[in-house]
Amino acid sequence: MADITRYPFLRHMRAEPTSYVRHLHKGKLVHEGAGLAFWFRPLSAALSEVPVEDREQPLLFHGRTRDFQDVTVQATVTYRVADPGLAATRIDFGIDTVLGTWRAAPLDQLGGLLTELAQQHTLDLLADMPLTQALAEGMAAVRERLRRPSGRHGPDGRRRPCRGRPGRTRRRAGAADPHSRAGATGGRSGDI
Repeated sequence: MADITRYPFLRHMRAEPTSYVRHLHKGKLVHEGAGLAFWFRPLSAALSEVPVEDREQPLLFHGRTRDFQDVTVQATVTYRVADPGLAATRIDFGIDTVLGTWRAAPLDQLGGLLTELAQQHTLDLLADMPLTQALAEGMAAVRERLRRPSGRHGPDGRRRPCRGRPGRTRRRAGAADPHSRAGATGGRSGDI
């Protein structure tokens, strides 16, 4: 978290190198970047801090196979915020100008979003598998499904435009997308 030092009428903020900071003064962007240090006036400043390091989100949920057998899925999604400036405008990463702590719980909100996305993809996959196939091949299939960006990206990993709408993308920038690993072994981290 940010280190904020108090002086009369002024504050000094120093951020970690793995934290992306946005400083707005009277609604205009004054400072933006990772690991910044700057002076600000607390009564007219709005600060937000977005972590840009790799983070992990553990998942545990129940699903049902094609032959109506109940299974439990345990996974870990590793993610990184690729566009922290946009993420700061979509999720409340605002920090208190006195304490330097988040005013809300943005990582919980982001984790909930990732959990729902991963759960949706995994439950769709399990619904098409019988129990024997889920036990034999399920872990690899779930891992591959969570790594795959659901047709939103090309083979080079870049976002593709939507069909019929030039310049538009299917994936909302700054939104979470689980390009991650599932289970206890292997995997790669992905940008969101």
